Amino acid sequence: MQVAQQEIKTIVQRYLQGDRSAEKELFDKLYPHVYRLACQFVSSDDAEDICVDSFVKLYNNLYKFDVRKPILPWLRKIVINTVVDKCRKEKSLQRILFLDELSRDVHPSLLMADETKQVQISYKDLQDCIEELPPAYRNVFTLYALKGLKHNEIARILNISEGTSKSNYAKARKKLQAIICSRHKSLSYCRTNLIK
Repeated sequence: MQVAQQEIKTIVQRYLQGDRSAEKELFDKLYPHVYRLACQFVSSDDAEDICVDSFVKLYNNLYKFDVRKPILPWLRKIVINTVVDKCRKEKSLQRILFLDELSRDVHPSLLMADETKQVQISYKDLQDCIEELPPAYRNVFTLYALKGLKHNEIARILNISEGTSKSNYAKARKKLQAIICSRHKSLSYCRTNLIK
């Protein structure tokens, strides 16, 4: 989805000046992006609630938005924080569904210790392997490797220390290597670095 930065800037300025029609315009422009993003983390049943809550946060904090910057990265953080807040309230962080199309973008170096080795596994296999990770490892791995967040951001979102985020990521990588190798012993990486 293309969001024209200049157009968003104009709509935000109108909204901040009290033009309530700008609220609907902003909603119409950003809703498809917010909904798709929410569906990457939660079931489609919960995505609508995430969208509503995310837009409430967006409107309440629009005065903080720097119109010189793109809105989508800022909005993405709002949606992710909203998902985490919802899951915390339900005491079910493990409900977050991190296995989405972004998993296709995982570079093998994120999984294997030796970045010069190439690993060939299918998208479905990768999904299944990530699903086997304990929730704490899966959450950090997905936010860092798949969503591109930094450890200090992950620590804030998950309410853990930055050191715990780094540790869980390292453990997730190691465990994921073991899971992949247990399923695909024929991979050259697994044959030379078999984790028992």
